[in-house]
Amino acid sequence: MTMKMSRAVSALVAVVAGTTGASAGQAPASPESVRGLLDRYCVACHNERRVAGVGPGASVLDAQLRATGLALDTVDAERPSDAADRLERVIARLGAGTMPPA
Repeated sequence: MTMKMSRAVSALVAVVAGTTGASAGQAPASPESVRGLLDRYCVACHNERRVAGVGPGASVLDAQLRATGLALDTVDAERPSDAADRLERVIARLGAGTMPPA
């Protein structure tokens, strides 16, 4: 995992946990930074349009996205606790190195 991605995981963990202070010399994550992270790395695939698609998926990826239901474009970064389950799944995938794909 790159240093940048490691910071991203830390930022998401802090947001989901509701941490307001900096930890280990790291500034707290702002809603804008979390939204930017999701938009940059996740939303191209994990969006409501693809997840809620009707009919057979155009690809294996579409079928997987529909099965998992993990749309991240609808996450409100101002209220991360409303999407804690989705963000925890993101954190787990980032931590395991399975996301984002190469």
